Amino acid sequence: MASDLDDLLARKAALQTEISRLAEQETKVRSAQTRLHQLKQVVAQARSDLSDVRTELRGARAAGAETNKTADSLRQPQTEIMAKARAAATATRSRVAAGIPYQLNERLAILDHCL
Repeated sequence: MASDLDDLLARKAALQTEISRLAEQETKVRSAQTRLHQLKQVVAQARSDLSDVRTELRGARAAGAETNKTADSLRQPQTEIMAKARAAATATRSRVAAGIPYQLNERLAILDHCL
């Protein structure tokens, strides 16, 4: 009977130790679950931020492409206009050299000034 009582007391002590160990593990698991939940929220926010940045980047790229198109479209006529003006100036110089009236020479000076 004393042996049975000693066995029961030893078993009780072992069970209490096991219960304490399991309670500590449960606390650690709950803490880890809380941390995991927080990390999931951080990851979700980071994904959302990344999506926003990608959207802004696409918009910036589109705006940049549009700006480049606009600049190219402005450059082309300017280049054409300058080429025509130079051709006109050259033609005017040729006429002046050929003895065409002085009034054209004045126009040439104006064209040169504009260029």
